[in-house]
Amino acid sequence: MTDVGMMKAAVIHRFGGPEVVTIGNVPVPVPGKGQVRVRVVTTTVSTADWRLRSRTFPAGFAPVAGLIFGWRRPRRSILGTELAGIVDAAGPAVSRFAEGDAVVAQTGMALGAHAEYAIIAEDGPIVRRPAGLSWPEAAAMSFGGTTALHALKTLARVAPGERVLVTGASGAVGSAAVQIAGAFGARVTGVASAANRDVVLGLGAQEFIDYLSPPILQPGSEWDVILDCVGVLGWRDARRSLAAGGRFIAVVSSLYGILGAALGGRWRGRRMFNVTTPETRAGLEALAQLIEDGAFRPLVGAVVPLDRIAEAHAMTDSGHKKGSVVVAVTSPPGEASPE
Repeated sequence: MTDVGMMKAAVIHRFGGPEVVTIGNVPVPVPGKGQVRVRVVTTTVSTADWRLRSRTFPAGFAPVAGLIFGWRRPRRSILGTELAGIVDAAGPAVSRFAEGDAVVAQTGMALGAHAEYAIIAEDGPIVRRPAGLSWPEAAAMSFGGTTALHALKTLARVAPGERVLVTGASGAVGSAAVQIAGAFGARVTGVASAANRDVVLGLGAQEFIDYLSPPILQPGSEWDVILDCVGVLGWRDARRSLAAGGRFIAVVSSLYGILGAALGGRWRGRRMFNVTTPETRAGLEALAQLIEDGAFRPLVGAVVPLDRIAEAHAMTDSGHKKGSVVVAVTSPPGEASPE
C-alpha cells in the first residue's frame, strides 16, 4: 500500500496556549500489518490535550511527561486521543474491519486524532459506532465514558442503592459518571456550577450541589462513593464523609497523592483509589453496550470545525466546559463538509 498524499491536521511545534495550534499539511499515514486507517469525522479536545499542549500537569508528573512527550518542544506534533470515523484502508492481516465501517477509537499515548486520517491497530481500542449516536456524540464517548466506567465498576464496584457523589458532574467524565452510576442503581448527587444544575439533573442525578457554595462535604453527610473528577477534594477530608466501607475515587491526582494513596489509602475500612484507565477494546465494547442499552449518552457541549480548533482548545482551557468539546474534521458520506 502506498501513500495517498497529504492531509490537513492541527499541529503544535511549541508548548503554550491555544494560539500555538495551527492547521498544516502532513503526509497521510499508511496502515501496516494488523492496522486500519480511519478517516476521522469527529474528534475532541480533551483535558489530556490541554495538559500536553500547555505542559500543565499535576504536581510531580512534569518530569515523566517531559521524557515521553518532550521538554523544549513537542515530540508528537498532532494531539488528540479519541475519534469517530470511517475505515478507509486496511493493512495486511486485518479481519475485523473493512473499508466503509463506521468506528469509534482511542489513539492513547500515540495521539494523532486531530487530523483527517489516523492509524489504529485492529485489535486495539476500536469498536463499531454504536447505533443511534450522532458523529459528535460518537467522538465524545470514549475519554469520559471509559474513565467513568472503570472508576465506578472496576474500582468502586458501585451497588444498587448506594449513595454516590460526583464532582465536575457536567464535564466529560462527570456527566458519564452520573449516568453510569444511575444505571448501576445508585442514588447520585452531582456537583457543578449553578448554571449547569438542569444539565446535571437531566442526566439523572437525584440531587445537586453548587460547587461555589462550600463546603461540598457538609458535616454529617455520608457517601458510599465519592468520585472526584476535577481534583477539588482530598483524601483526608473525603474519608470522613464516607460511610463504612466507602470508597474515594480520584480522577485527578498529583504524583504525591498517588503515592500517598498507595501507602495510606485505607482508613477505618474506607479506601482511596486513583483512576488510571486502561485503553482497551474490551473497555470500549462495555461502554458501547451501555450506550445501546440506553444507559449512557455522551454529553456534547460544543462542536467546532477543524479550522477553528484553537477555539476548542480555549474552551477546554477555561475549566468550565460542558461535556466534551468536539471538532468536526471531515464529512461522512452524503453529508456536507463541516463549516
